[in-house]
Amino acid sequence: YWGLLAKNLAGKHGVHPTHTLEEIGQLRDLFPDRIHLIGAYSEDRLVAGTVLFLMNSVAAHTMYMAQDYEFQDRRPLNLVLLEANSQCKRKNMR
Repeated sequence: YWGLLAKNLAGKHGVHPTHTLEEIGQLRDLFPDRIHLIGAYSEDRLVAGTVLFLMNSVAAHTMYMAQDYEFQDRRPLNLVLLEANSQCKRKNMR
């Protein structure tokens, strides 16, 4: 996923992710129940994703949305965001 994200950010904006993959790993290790990767797959290939940060009991934040534009016709990022919203709703987040 991080490779797809880095490719998108470099190609569209000429930048790198704010956090390094190592930093995201460290954050996930510190807060394993609060940081999740939500992905959409075509067969075994990850084609879109976002990192979902559960900030507290009522708020979440999506960050680092990316998709493989070869699959844009399937709208995988829309599916990822729907899943993020569904996960938050199941946790009774507002």
